[in-house]
Amino acid sequence: MKQARSGVGSVRMPNMCAVSTRNGAGRATLVLTAMMGMLACGQSAPECECDPPGFTVTVPPESASLVNQVVPSGPACTMATVSCAKSSPSGGCASYLVLPSASGNCQIDLYFAGGTDDEQNVNIVHTSGCCSGFHADPPSAGDVVFPSPATDAGAGGSDV
Repeated sequence: MKQARSGVGSVRMPNMCAVSTRNGAGRATLVLTAMMGMLACGQSAPECECDPPGFTVTVPPESASLVNQVVPSGPACTMATVSCAKSSPSGGCASYLVLPSASGNCQIDLYFAGGTDDEQNVNIVHTSGCCSGFHADPPSAGDVVFPSPATDAGAGGSDV
């Protein structure tokens, strides 16, 4: 199986060809059928193994219950959706999934109880083909980690 790796996923070209003979076909027919089948194998449809679109916003589990709001803004996140991807055992959400709506910059503002806030920026690109969608660029920026409010205390945030 051939495999190619890109920034947001990989493409696998499976060998999906099988040769069968029915009704006792002769050896020459079998060889010809096998050769034709092998030529067709190179034209099989690719299987995509892609990173999911969007990116995650993670807060320490002990701070999850202190998060009041996650607000995306910027050109890439004008129409973005935010949903809880992983609940925290102590209450609240420890990981959020952000699905951008365009390419460009996406600023994430995280508001904690008590008025503290933090912000981070993520560059978003649109990929096409097998792994199409809006993805963080570079892919390693796909998990935005915020410190607990006691660590940063709303000192203006850290921009990525």
